[in-house]
Amino acid sequence: MNKKKILFCITDSGGGHRSVANSIKDHIGDSYEIKIINIYVDVFKTKGEILYNKLILEKCFTRLYWPILVPYLKLNLNLRRRKLIKQLSGVWKQENPDLIISLMPFVNALVATSIKRTIPHCQFWICMTDMINPENSAGYWFCNCDRLLVPTQKAFEQAQSSDYHFSDINLLNGIIINKKYVYHKCNKKLNDFPQNKIVISFGKYCSIKRVGSLTKLISLNFPTKTIIVLCGTNNKLK
Repeated sequence: MNKKKILFCITDSGGGHRSVANSIKDHIGDSYEIKIINIYVDVFKTKGEILYNKLILEKCFTRLYWPILVPYLKLNLNLRRRKLIKQLSGVWKQENPDLIISLMPFVNALVATSIKRTIPHCQFWICMTDMINPENSAGYWFCNCDRLLVPTQKAFEQAQSSDYHFSDINLLNGIIINKKYVYHKCNKKLNDFPQNKIVISFGKYCSIKRVGSLTKLISLNFPTKTIIVLCGTNNKLK
């Protein structure tokens, strides 16, 4: 009996999207045939991730992201819409999956359109993995799909009040992370720390100066809490 096939749509701008895909894959085990596809590299054949990782992750030029990189990305996707949908359709036709799960923002409308045109039998799910700010999640994540998985109550409420059609909306307990992330190369598991703790996680994009200022602000507001700061990068968690 052939296994059902699941495709995960990810980007390697950072490592979180692939890490989530691998976490779900490890949890599912061998029950399904699973393939992870980097949409920008494997399908669109673009080098935008190199620019993002260079400017945001290596140089920490985070102030360029919203005013410059995001508008440029959205404009580029809109101008190349027909070509990108054709490229996506070619991949879906070749892979013929039963379920496609997007773990990335910006491209979901293109993915949904290409699925409907090429393999209408295939289910399309969206699982939010970052950019959860309720003011921008609709424009960057949402589109018509079979299932939407959101990590916060605000995102859930916004999805319910949006003009998009979701066959089902599921509220998760939070953002999915790699289970190794909690205790990898750590002297103690987080459960061993005092119960009145606040765990703050920063990606590599966050400069040391910003980590320090935000941590100080939180400690001033919660003086009785034990604050655990996780920052930097670790390629073993991807």
